[in-house]
Amino acid sequence: MKKQEYLQALESELEAFSEEERRDILLEIEDHIDELQRMHPDSGEEVVVAGLESPADLASALRAESGRSAEAARPAESARPADEKPGAETEPEPEASREDREGRAGRRGKARITIDGRDLEDIIRRALDVAGIFKNGAFKAGFKVEDSDDEDEGDRKIVMNDLPVDGLEKIFVTASSADISVKLSASGFFLSAKGPSHSKLTVRRDTPDTMVVSVPRGGEEPEMIEIGVPSSVDLVSLATASGDVEVADRVGDLDIRTASGDVVVRSCSGNVRANTASGDIAVSNCSERLELKSASGDIRAELDAACDSVRIGSVSGDIELLYPEDMDTTVRWSSLSGDIDCDAQEKGPTSCIIGAGLVPISISTTSGDIRIARSRKA
Repeated sequence: MKKQEYLQALESELEAFSEEERRDILLEIEDHIDELQRMHPDSGEEVVVAGLESPADLASALRAESGRSAEAARPAESARPADEKPGAETEPEPEASREDREGRAGRRGKARITIDGRDLEDIIRRALDVAGIFKNGAFKAGFKVEDSDDEDEGDRKIVMNDLPVDGLEKIFVTASSADISVKLSASGFFLSAKGPSHSKLTVRRDTPDTMVVSVPRGGEEPEMIEIGVPSSVDLVSLATASGDVEVADRVGDLDIRTASGDVVVRSCSGNVRANTASGDIAVSNCSERLELKSASGDIRAELDAACDSVRIGSVSGDIELLYPEDMDTTVRWSSLSGDIDCDAQEKGPTSCIIGAGLVPISISTTSGDIRIARSRKA
């Protein structure tokens, strides 16, 4: 699709706006496309247009941003006064008004143009952002953007509430510096992201069973991404470079990867795998399989008696394993230079048995210390 074809398709979706408003919007969008072409001179016109949001999605976002409904069409001819009869001749438009509009169109949005009191440029900026968030056929229902009332902070909050998750099995969240928080949702999926006013986020359904939440390349990240996940989702995968990850409650499997961010899992009834380079890991109330690994970060695991198996590894970080009174496990450990502190019955220099010794636990470090002790929680 070329630029003019895109603009024609968009115009057909803008029936909720008057003729003058449609013209101003199309001029601004044309400027936006031209600017993208200047920024990417090696890309052809069709490539640039293909990277845009669909005309239907953009028109939907424009209606939402300007408070219009799809049915609220306001064509210029519908603005006839109530006492004017159909077919009656109207006085010609004043010359000054026509010149003013033509001059404004010629300036292509550089003058201050408003729709119902709001700057057109701001409406379009927000609409492009909203449409971009849901590019590639993701959810639109329940979405809103809230700007902070504090102009000095210039914060932005992106909110999605109770979105349907029929057929959804996996959720992937990737970020660089943003902190990620996960909670259990009793209904649909929800997302809340807060950060600078120009922060970006993309939510897309790559396949019928997979959702991806990410920051577009080159975009400014939110400071915090919080998601609510219903128990019907099998896997939640979280990846960040320097951001921290906190999981308050999760029913289903977890896969967490960070470089320097800390990881905290407070409760999970599925399998948990966490891997970090220098960040610390702390997990508790996890009832299935645990696989925890860090290069230099410390690891603390407070076990549930229902754990199936546990594998914990670190190079230079310390490891603390806390077990409940009714735990039945055999713990085996290895460390080249770290100290070992175990309050359970030792079977030899590298293992101990707790209860019936049924659940296998493996702990290994190179230079980190290992502590194995009964949990003090009630």
